[in-house]
Amino acid sequence: MKRLHLGRIAGSVAAAALVLTMANLDAVSLMAAEATQPDMTLHDGQVQVDLERIGAFSAIRVPDLGVASRIIGRCAFDVTRGQRNCRSSSADNRLSAMSFAMRSRDGAAQLHFDSSTTDTVTIRTAVINRWSDKANHAFDINLRSTQRFSGLSRASQVRVLNGADTSFRTKRWGNRFATRVERTTTYSSVTIPNDDESAYPTGGVIHSSSHDTYGALNAPRDAYYSVTVYFDGTRTPLVLLDGKQFTLDLETGIATPVTAS
Repeated sequence: MKRLHLGRIAGSVAAAALVLTMANLDAVSLMAAEATQPDMTLHDGQVQVDLERIGAFSAIRVPDLGVASRIIGRCAFDVTRGQRNCRSSSADNRLSAMSFAMRSRDGAAQLHFDSSTTDTVTIRTAVINRWSDKANHAFDINLRSTQRFSGLSRASQVRVLNGADTSFRTKRWGNRFATRVERTTTYSSVTIPNDDESAYPTGGVIHSSSHDTYGALNAPRDAYYSVTVYFDGTRTPLVLLDGKQFTLDLETGIATPVTAS
């Protein structure tokens, strides 16, 4: 089985990749993509769920917090808040900020991540980017994320993820057409045993919802969806897709309808 990991550590990196991806899309292809539901494709009664896009795949990853800590270690340490803060800006109107707070089991702030003693890590990320492409199509991306990993020290039997990610992205074609995607993902007590890195989450819930608006400004269309995953320690936990029950394969992303017995 693939090694599953707990957490999206580089939220700002993912956002930057999204910016570059969108910048390379032309107006026609992006409109076509936004005019369809982005995360689910029906076939033979099953549903293909994009685990990465809804946050489910990222949320069950084991974080490489040592690497993240070394990157954040170059940022200033705020003694008052007990965290490292990073801020950046660029000529193309991209602003980003990240904080990285580490605590021992007794709650003491730590300057550096220690795999033996660091028990809790809280990562907060914010990215704002606005720009126009060569055709003068206006883009706007806003990402905010708070993820708290607890139970990371060797003395803990399980590690737990709580938090939320929220993103907004828009594109406008003059005064005629526009797309807007609003997505929110929450992580509620997603739990994985510390003694088995290949284990599936034994408990917790991930909920992802999206509201897409696209088309002509004077007659916009709306698309909604929601995905809720109830982890139970197995490869195929229960998932609700727009309120309908499925079992979700965490390896393939295939959701199979639950039939009445």
